[in-house]
Amino acid sequence: MKKQDLYNGDIVQLRDGEKYIVLKNANFFNTFDDVLIGLETGLNCPLNEYDDDLYIKPRGLSTLDIVKVCSCEYVGYNIQKHIIGNDTEDLWTWEREDDEA
Repeated sequence: MKKQDLYNGDIVQLRDGEKYIVLKNANFFNTFDDVLIGLETGLNCPLNEYDDDLYIKPRGLSTLDIVKVCSCEYVGYNIQKHIIGNDTEDLWTWEREDDEA
């Protein structure tokens, strides 16, 4: 999976286990940018901090690499699966195969 394959409303999981929602063209401190917003913490990270292969830049902060993505055709399914927890089947549509740290 590449960064350009992420859609608005996708859920991503970082190597450290934290889950974030992808918000494209979001109002981010009075500018519009693509950001990740933590589902539990509300912390944010600009998506431009990631390279095309979903590794944090510069490489070396591997706990922040994106290792899983849940991309459904309807964002409500992502919310049901990861925020509400109503659906535990097929949580992830993509998982990183390597174990690069």
